[in-house]
Amino acid sequence: MAPTPPHAPVPNHRITAFDRAEYDKLIDYIVSVDRDLNTNLAKPRPGVRLDDTLGGGIHPGSLAWSPAKGLNDSAVAFGRSVKERYRDLSKDWEQYITALRNARDVFESTGNLSTYSASKFVTDFPDVSPGAKSSSGGGPP
Repeated sequence: MAPTPPHAPVPNHRITAFDRAEYDKLIDYIVSVDRDLNTNLAKPRPGVRLDDTLGGGIHPGSLAWSPAKGLNDSAVAFGRSVKERYRDLSKDWEQYITALRNARDVFESTGNLSTYSASKFVTDFPDVSPGAKSSSGGGPP
């Protein structure tokens, strides 16, 4: 039987088994999303800046003109807030990946997560829960 493609649809929209291999695929997918975000969002490239400067090509005329100054000030504040929020989300994402990796121990108790209680999983591995404070001191908001 041919291996299942990584993004194959779930038959009848139901997961009937979720073993260690599927769990590892989930972690690999989340790591790939993190890598994609870091590659495509966090890196400067023409026309996209995640810092608090606009660059020389965007200034709409003299900053002595109040509408241009207001637009520039707002754009700088927005760029700064995006950069700060992305930094926070990046830390949370990394902590979530670590928590998922640490929760692999669940397969010592079960061979199939679809038969394992979700509340028991969150109790046994609290770092994977939204709002959890991880052992490393942070966690998703």
